[in-house]
Amino acid sequence: MHFQKQFDVLWSIESISHYQNIPEFFASASRLLKPGGSFAITAFSKKRISTREATRNLSIPSKRACSWNYKTMDDYEQYFMSNGLQIMHRERLNKNCAKTWDLCLDIIKNRKFWGLAITYGPDFVSYLKGFEAMRAGYASGNLRLRPLRGIGHSK
Repeated sequence: MHFQKQFDVLWSIESISHYQNIPEFFASASRLLKPGGSFAITAFSKKRISTREATRNLSIPSKRACSWNYKTMDDYEQYFMSNGLQIMHRERLNKNCAKTWDLCLDIIKNRKFWGLAITYGPDFVSYLKGFEAMRAGYASGNLRLRPLRGIGHSK
């Protein structure tokens, strides 16, 4: 991100997992934030898994189904801190996220909706199939939605 001025508030809502270079995003955001300003994210994150067996059994959408780059909330917190930001708030919000994906699954049951697949092709079909994986990830607790708020530069 390149802007000529700094900002009091930066906010990224449920989009960081799509960014190509997450460390560079945080570095850029840090440069764009005024001292004492707030930088908040709400991000999908994965549960930290400690064993190979648990990793094999992890129920989260695959990169093949979705173009999302899942990190843990600890990873995001490290990006904040390594760029001189202090963590002010961290919370888990996914109590009702699985319900949201139930609604999404109901929406894509409409046959007209799947007609778009003819226009947009296999990538669109993979995207739609990712809805089921998202629902499974939230239902299992392996995917999480959390806000994280950092404040200004700690310098």
